[in-house]
Amino acid sequence: MSSIEDRITKLERAVFGKNAEPGRDEWQATVGMFRGDPVMKEILDDVQEARERDREAARQRVGVKE
Repeated sequence: MSSIEDRITKLERAVFGKNAEPGRDEWQATVGMFRGDPVMKEILDDVQEARERDREAARQRVGVKE
């Protein structure tokens, strides 16, 4: 059985090509890719609401008043 590193290398070669490796700065190509997407806005709004509820619950647990 091959190591996980070997399996990942094999997968990367299948996806990116034999000599291609993911670049260090490739993440920059994703910046703004969801701009104006109504589904992504809904997701972000839901996450923000959940974070605010978590913060409020934490404040109540430690007795912090606003």
